[in-house]
Amino acid sequence: MLVHLLKSKIHRATVTAASVDYEGSLTLDEDFIDAARLHPYERILCSNMGKPGDRVTIMSFTEVEAAQAATHQPTVIILGDGNQIVNRRGI
Repeated sequence: MLVHLLKSKIHRATVTAASVDYEGSLTLDEDFIDAARLHPYERILCSNMGKPGDRVTIMSFTEVEAAQAATHQPTVIILGDGNQIVNRRGI
């Protein structure tokens, strides 16, 4: 059996721009993509697609065998002021 678990999370990112005419889903700095172990075009969930200055959490998920779920560790980066990485876990 497969279970869906958190794979990656970027916590407390600050929105720097927003456009209803943007054809993509979300633009992220390549450093954040690398640090969170995300892939271009990977499906994500964003907690808020609001105005500049809003804080958001960006998550991706994976499927793992149930037997591996107990030891699975997601990659989490936490951002502070100016979208600087202030903490990393699971890397």
